[in-house]
Amino acid sequence: MIMRIYLRLFATLLLAASALLFGVDTRAQANNSVSQNARDAVGLSWQELSADQQQLLAGMQEQWNQLPPGRQVALANGAKRFLKMDAAQRNQANNRFEQWNNLPEAERAAIAERFAEFRKLPPQEKARIRQASRRFERMTPEQRQRLRQRFQDLSPEERARAREQLRNRPRPRAPR
Repeated sequence: MIMRIYLRLFATLLLAASALLFGVDTRAQANNSVSQNARDAVGLSWQELSADQQQLLAGMQEQWNQLPPGRQVALANGAKRFLKMDAAQRNQANNRFEQWNNLPEAERAAIAERFAEFRKLPPQEKARIRQASRRFERMTPEQRQRLRQRFQDLSPEERARAREQLRNRPRPRAPR
């Protein structure tokens, strides 16, 4: 019973967490026969969800019709993605969800704000940031820690200067 409640809660927040933390595009098409814009405008009825999606989102059934249509589509897509995950992926998603849930509300709000700013960036800048993030993810834990420590060892003025240099460095041009 507890696991079922946890999975329902997980499905509700999976999209937000993945989008905020990893820049995942959460606007995938919910139904191939209807355009995303049309789906966002009218939403999904509870009966349009698969039995597995309904089970995963059962905690939302009573309020489903009051949810904004775009939110319904996002939840349905998140449930669909979660159901396609293997055990290791679900475990990783559960761990990330737990980390997200343990964040203070102020930190979640700050992440949401940064994500909103990220979405406004030009495509080239988004690509540059994603590339840097992938480079960081490929580092060993020891390399990451050394990099963090080097940054922490800088004075506030040196940190500000380093951030400014990163912002102002020449960006590679997109191929034409």
